[in-house]
Amino acid sequence: MDIERAKMVAGDIICRAEAAYLTTMGENGLPTTRAMLNLHAPERYPALVPIFAAMQSKGEIYFTTNSSSRKVGQLQRDARTAVYYCLPGEWSGLCLSGVLELVTDRQLKERLWQPAWAMYYPAGPDDLEYAILRLCPTQAELYHQLDGAKWEPGA
Repeated sequence: MDIERAKMVAGDIICRAEAAYLTTMGENGLPTTRAMLNLHAPERYPALVPIFAAMQSKGEIYFTTNSSSRKVGQLQRDARTAVYYCLPGEWSGLCLSGVLELVTDRQLKERLWQPAWAMYYPAGPDDLEYAILRLCPTQAELYHQLDGAKWEPGA
């Protein structure tokens, strides 16, 4: 599959996947994977569509979590990560690998804030537990039915 077609299929998978499976390196050196909210799913988070559309050329992926979560501690020790999006019924999946970072940009945290999250973060975007993570992928690998492609985002 050519890279341009692969990127289109990858974008479709990201938008349609129910969850994002984020892997960080655990304290014991073994990978730890967990399901994360897919903030890039337009049906679930329509208010985020224009924000991510403006950032599309960067290819960054965002997650929300608690600042005291294990994954935040893990990324502070070893920021290497991977995220996997899949559509199992279509035999399609996308793995993005790179460096995960804690977002400290207050304006970006406010822009990504969703009112429904107030049940977890009562102080809103100012809640100390509200954290945003950003993946800057350096490698992408697509599996689509019996075809696939590998490329370096941003290259």
